[in-house]
Amino acid sequence: MIELLPNLTDDSLTYFVRQVPNRADFRLTSQVLPPEAIDSPKYRIANVDVTVEAAKYRVHNAPAPYSNIDATRSVTEGYFPPLGGKEPVEEFEMLLQPIINGANQNALEAAAFDKAKTQTDAIWARLELAAGSLLATRKVEISENGVIQSIGFDKVGGKTIADDVTGAWSGASAKPLTDEQNWVRAARTVYGAPAPGLVLASSEIIAKLCASKEYVAQLYSGSGAPTAISPTQLNQVRLQWGLAPIEAYDAQVKVDGEYVRTLPADRLIILPAPAAESVGRTQFGTTAEAMVMATGSNPGIVASEAPGIVSTKLVEQDPPRVLTRTVAAALPVLTAPGHYVTAKIS
Repeated sequence: MIELLPNLTDDSLTYFVRQVPNRADFRLTSQVLPPEAIDSPKYRIANVDVTVEAAKYRVHNAPAPYSNIDATRSVTEGYFPPLGGKEPVEEFEMLLQPIINGANQNALEAAAFDKAKTQTDAIWARLELAAGSLLATRKVEISENGVIQSIGFDKVGGKTIADDVTGAWSGASAKPLTDEQNWVRAARTVYGAPAPGLVLASSEIIAKLCASKEYVAQLYSGSGAPTAISPTQLNQVRLQWGLAPIEAYDAQVKVDGEYVRTLPADRLIILPAPAAESVGRTQFGTTAEAMVMATGSNPGIVASEAPGIVSTKLVEQDPPRVLTRTVAAALPVLTAPGHYVTAKIS
């Protein structure tokens, strides 16, 4: 009996899939909620919200007054939901025949790596979809393969702008510039959020802003004014009024044969600058497969490298075929749920 792919090890497959780059347009899981390894099968976010009032002067020889500090602590934790998939190498018989005739197994090995890559791409796609749901609603909703779960990340009560923020930006009387200034002002002055550094929105919302009379009036007036300004001009106006630049985010993934937007087209997300502060992470925990690889007399990976995507080779004999199986225990989470604004735009 031919031993199939004896030199293709699980640790080499795992090393390979961890080098597969995320899709360039998947900004949520690469920049907004960047990856983070967690050495645990559980995600855990401990939020400590501290409000410090200014100290007060006192007279000499008088006792120091007690500091007025308001601190609220909340912990969100749970087991990572596992995700991933497996595939057989296609056209296996065509690849196996040359091996039977004495050829090397390079073609079969290359096909196995190709499968592992597509499975890794699929994991990132599902995480990007979950990240869009999380930013829009502060919840990750899962209803597939028998998993029905709603994972929410609560804000500190009374210290975060409400989630029911809406803006009607389609009519002649729409005031999108004023609306957003009010939201940012409330988030910062009332709720202590950091200064916005990035706004993500669909191309549809950006088109509404470019056609807004309030925005057009910042650059043009009179009967010769255009009906719309360009996206570049839009950001120039925003800069003048202290608003963060807005960028189009229109990523889609395929779900059950249909293309689905990862972030709803009617959502505007106002974020801190990713380089300055992240509102969350895409956490990767430890899978059962990684635990097996990190144990035994000849471990495939060291324990510190266990968290992350894992890919393994499966060889079946009935009928003979090779499969790759790529899995992860991962979830996008909010570490600062009160530091951004999600608005529904009509």
